[in-house]
Amino acid sequence: MQLPRNVTRYKLSTGGYMYRFNPSQDLVDNLIVERKSLGSDKRKALAEAKRLNSRIDDFRAGKVAGAMPGPMTKLSQLVVAYYASAKYRALGATAQLHYEYALRDLCAATYDGRKLGDMRVKDIGVKHCNHVYQQWVERGVTTANSKRRVCSVLFNFAMKHEAIHRNPMAFVDSVRSNVRSTMWNKDQVKLFLTTAYSDFRYRSIGLIVHMAYEWCQRVGDMRTLTWDSIDLEAQRVNITQSKRGAKVALPISDGLTRMLKQQKQDFQQYTEYVTPHHRSSDNAWRCYTPQQIAALVNEVKAKAGLPSDLKAWDLRRTGITELVEAGVDILQLMMVSGHTSVQSLRPYMVNTFDGAKNALALRDTMEVEYDNTH
Repeated sequence: MQLPRNVTRYKLSTGGYMYRFNPSQDLVDNLIVERKSLGSDKRKALAEAKRLNSRIDDFRAGKVAGAMPGPMTKLSQLVVAYYASAKYRALGATAQLHYEYALRDLCAATYDGRKLGDMRVKDIGVKHCNHVYQQWVERGVTTANSKRRVCSVLFNFAMKHEAIHRNPMAFVDSVRSNVRSTMWNKDQVKLFLTTAYSDFRYRSIGLIVHMAYEWCQRVGDMRTLTWDSIDLEAQRVNITQSKRGAKVALPISDGLTRMLKQQKQDFQQYTEYVTPHHRSSDNAWRCYTPQQIAALVNEVKAKAGLPSDLKAWDLRRTGITELVEAGVDILQLMMVSGHTSVQSLRPYMVNTFDGAKNALALRDTMEVEYDNTH
């Protein structure tokens, strides 16, 4: 008797037979079926093989979506497949939430009364993506562009698996947003820290600002920093950035080390967080929320008489730009910031007079050296 597809029969020493289901690798990778023993009962083995082969047929016909997308995969199923990918899992927790928010909005968007999430990937074109993007723009250009980038990553994922031949979001013209360029100067940072450190209530906020500025890191990563990431004897901090999971190891200056030693002495017995606050509602120690940080930074600015337009998240941009002005090369800069490409680093770099002046002075120095050698 001819055996069903993907079934192999092995003879046992007892004289009976063992049946095994051996599908192709692409079916296993797509989590459609798995390689498995079907046992020695011929009737049960053939029945199970029939069920598994029927599932394979449904997959080939586009009736079932596997872990890997195909042209017949619905957009909502594509998103689920992307969440299972190594690229998505490599993102930090904050970045994952950002991606989920954007992709949820994409699937919920409608075109001619139909949700994009219910449409096949192969049927989604530039007109659909442009329609959705224009709706997002009405709510805010910066947010629309951020969602556009995330959705483009999703469609590139689909292209990689040959579910589509082009990325429809890549053909949508984005609206140019006004990139924030506000920066702190050194005197403003010094005044903020002096004011914050002079009042015990603001010490943790002062440390968050101090660390974000000195290490050129995101305020969000400073508020969740724990003591196991800091080695005060070696004066080193190891940070895993929440946005993309990048890891950076950075030195701690003598001044910041002194403040951290005092902070550790006062708070480590209560909590793992470096910059905690006490929540009276349940008598617990927690890290500050972004909203709490913004409010307290504003309080310190008001006490110090600093401009209201300065924001805590401007400190990363400030620090990176100061490194550029100091002549730090791009590879060293990326070692500090955690960025993996110049393109992703660019929004944090501001064109300044001092930066241009130093660059032109360097050129003049090189010309003098050239003249002296000829």
